[in-house]
Amino acid sequence: MRVYEFTDAHSFLERARDFLFKDEIRHNLLLSSVLTLSKSFTKTPSLLFLATDQGAALRAPNKRWIVSAASSTDAAALTSRIAQDAFRSVTLPSEHAGLLNGVASAQNFMTLKRLMPIEPSAGLLRAASSRDLKILTAWSQQFAIEQNLDESPREAEEAIQKYLDHRQLFVWENSASQVTAMTALGGFTPKSARVSMVYTDPQHRGRGFASTLVHRLSHRLLQDSRTPVLFADATNAQTKHVYEKLGYRTLSQVTELRAQESKSRDSDPTRVNASR
Repeated sequence: MRVYEFTDAHSFLERARDFLFKDEIRHNLLLSSVLTLSKSFTKTPSLLFLATDQGAALRAPNKRWIVSAASSTDAAALTSRIAQDAFRSVTLPSEHAGLLNGVASAQNFMTLKRLMPIEPSAGLLRAASSRDLKILTAWSQQFAIEQNLDESPREAEEAIQKYLDHRQLFVWENSASQVTAMTALGGFTPKSARVSMVYTDPQHRGRGFASTLVHRLSHRLLQDSRTPVLFADATNAQTKHVYEKLGYRTLSQVTELRAQESKSRDSDPTRVNASR
């Protein structure tokens, strides 16, 4: 099977558009990244795009790969090419994870069609601002530790700054005006958007602040005619249960394969990370 290689998002989309948009929700992680890259006319070193008839892949400059493949044949062709690289991690459908070697962690890819009613926590939702930078940076770094992300403290800090710059980071204030939880929106495609970085300050956990925050943001997305999606640790039954109470359902499972020698390293302007 032929694997087509591209170094710019526009040429790649000409080849892979039909495949990616045919199942836009399922391909949110890859498609949203490509759509973001296609808006920039700046050449980014080390970007690489791969396409087969029913498959696609993206390598970000930080050597993280995303793979979408409709069949084992397409997945095998793409991963064979990826195996030639010194990859940092590869995120791909779990049914194809056996095609590459690496330290595996599985995530449920969950989508929301109908939001379930909940008893909201007291407080209010607001957009994060620069005055929140210090506490949210600390939370981002702790989030990376708790989620076992291959991410340096500098990368965690830059994740917060990126979301602040794009006004995509939100916090929940309790009735005492304390910032208790955060959540980010990203991964935008015409019909979907991704909820990520769901984190509650440890001293405020168990009170439903993050659930209420996710509920409110999910409602906004649905009103905007976008399907909310998110990734949740497949080994954490409690987290899955919380999202299911909101109405999220597992659409598929993806696996991140991390190179065994992978270490947190300096950040890169193009981020590819499902949890972020």
